[in-house]
Amino acid sequence: MGSITDTRMQVLPLLNEVREKLGYKTVSSLTQDAHIRTMLEYLNDVIDITSDFSDWQEMRTTVTVTASSSVYMYLVDPVSAAVKNIREVAFQDSVAPLRLDTIDNMRRWRRSASGGTGCPRYWIVNGVDNTTTGNPYIEVYPQPGAFENNKTFNILLYKKPPIYTSSDANTYIPFPARMIISGVLAYALLDESRGTNNVDFLTQFKAIYTPMMEEAYNRLNGDSGTDTQFVPMRRGFRRA
Repeated sequence: MGSITDTRMQVLPLLNEVREKLGYKTVSSLTQDAHIRTMLEYLNDVIDITSDFSDWQEMRTTVTVTASSSVYMYLVDPVSAAVKNIREVAFQDSVAPLRLDTIDNMRRWRRSASGGTGCPRYWIVNGVDNTTTGNPYIEVYPQPGAFENNKTFNILLYKKPPIYTSSDANTYIPFPARMIISGVLAYALLDESRGTNNVDFLTQFKAIYTPMMEEAYNRLNGDSGTDTQFVPMRRGFRRA
């Protein structure tokens, strides 16, 4: 039986391993000295870079949003999470997902005389809630009518990781630990080599962390399953 500790680490033990590799003593909290506070900031940088690299299975989730008649804008807001990007929007009674369209077409349809009411077929990302959640709105067309009222949209999306603070010492980071350690170590080396040619940073970041990130991503994406391929034999012919 597998354990989460086979691939993940908590924030404080992870940063303490980085400190040990740099020759620092371990600490018992994320506020014990200035160095550990800086490492926490670099950890957030590395996690953000890792998240933006691609769509990680570790950050995949679904959100259900209830449709209301005559309402065509809906906030996509996972519980306690920021949206990285939306992959698919499906409506309750439809096997096929809604089609992602353009904001130009959506505006044109809204200006049409009929306005459009019925089962939603198209969607776009249209704006962000900059007041409370920071998460996006989707706009759908046609807008739900009386028959679609209280039915649901099922939305597949990828979350952004949280920003870790000094109170998250015992929180597990949702990405493979060895990769994150390598990335934080790269930034720690950059911090120590300010004003130089940054050879240690470039070596750690490009030659070690980046390949580790690519392989860690492939673990649950590109390395899953196999394909059978038939390659015809090529023969050469010589004219007499």
